Amino acid sequence: MARLVSCEPEKHGCGSQREARLVLVFLCVLMYRAQLIPRWLAVSGLIGYPILAAGTIAEIFGIHIGLYLTIPGFFFEVVMPFWLIFKGFKPEVYR
Repeated sequence: MARLVSCEPEKHGCGSQREARLVLVFLCVLMYRAQLIPRWLAVSGLIGYPILAAGTIAEIFGIHIGLYLTIPGFFFEVVMPFWLIFKGFKPEVYR
């Protein structure tokens, strides 16, 4: 797991961002299934990260839409911390 999120270019190359997105998709699936956060927030992460990956691939092929495709992932990454700070996880899920 530590290898997936480490950023050591001399050892792992540029794949760490791709692997981190994959881990975050699984995190969103886990939060969706466990209902730790509202479903709409987990779904926004499930939609946002694959779209972000598609934008990265589009940029590689010279289609400059990657910036626009970061908006759903940006929404999740901005709203999720505020939700956890002010509301937290649903307590009835882990009792």
